Amino acid sequence: MISCSSANRPSHVYHLQATVLEIEGNGRIFAHHNAFHGMPAMTMEFAVQDPSKLQPGDLIEADVDTNGDVWSLSNVKRHPRAVVQASARIPLVVVGDRLPDVVLHDQNGAVRRWKDFVGHPFALSFIYTRCQDPRMCPATTAKFVQAAHLLAAGRARFAELTLDPEHDTPRVLRVYQHRYGIDPKVMVLLLSESRSTKAFAERLGVLERAVPGAILHTERVVIVDARGRIKRFFNDTDWRATDVAAALSLIL
Repeated sequence: MISCSSANRPSHVYHLQATVLEIEGNGRIFAHHNAFHGMPAMTMEFAVQDPSKLQPGDLIEADVDTNGDVWSLSNVKRHPRAVVQASARIPLVVVGDRLPDVVLHDQNGAVRRWKDFVGHPFALSFIYTRCQDPRMCPATTAKFVQAAHLLAAGRARFAELTLDPEHDTPRVLRVYQHRYGIDPKVMVLLLSESRSTKAFAERLGVLERAVPGAILHTERVVIVDARGRIKRFFNDTDWRATDVAAALSLIL
């Protein structure tokens, strides 16, 4: 364990635990951290001096410096993934894992499972149809539609799972499908039971919280290969349609 007295840390440096989800290169990682110093648990990017010593799935303890646009980690203590899987309350999936199985329904009410996508690389995102922020869910769907057009001749598929299943019934999802000009042959809108949706999203590092008039949630796109294994993640909202199309093209 790291012994670093809080009395010796600057006021903007705190201690945290986190699970590494992705090694990004350029000294950056994405990790799902626990709650600390009033900061709720969430998935975010961190700067690390030597990320080559880490692997997706590792549990780490570290001091986090919250100054700057990208928070940095120091005094990093690594626990191998075997320890994480034995002790984690919610075992997070990482690059190389399969998506956790969950019963889904599409916009037509048909039962779907992730095994239905085997043979087709696909991109998965999380949305809710009542989202009014044009930078968030509407932008994600529009970029998925654009990426699907870029890959029209390929085997790639696209899926969006609603985080608001009580409202986003198959009928509502069909309206959403027509609003965005979604081609159901290459892109499917999905829902699951509320508890299953929350558990599935959390395992992918996607947290959501309902507030008046909105659902705040982690922005994340998952790229899955034709065998059903996770190849990479896109985090936040900075990715472009061409980025997702290029990632899928590499595994077609």
